Amino acid sequence: MTNNKRKKDLVYKVRKSGNSDITTLPSEVKEALGIQPNDYISYSIGKDNSVVIKKAEPQVNIDQLIKESMTQYHDLLNKMADL
Repeated sequence: MTNNKRKKDLVYKVRKSGNSDITTLPSEVKEALGIQPNDYISYSIGKDNSVVIKKAEPQVNIDQLIKESMTQYHDLLNKMADL
């Protein structure tokens, strides 16, 4: 939390949504992590079963990026190959 002061533990219920179990991220947690909607988070589970949540960067799938680029620029790439 902010200012290195521990606030009261926040307790939230785990709910069912389809095949997933979900909970709400409290605004205090979102603020502390600096996350916004559509951001990514990661979970690390310690040997003592403690869980650390961190803001994470999305994983880049280079194969997917190449495929999308080839699809988007297919005609242009073919014209350039013919030069």
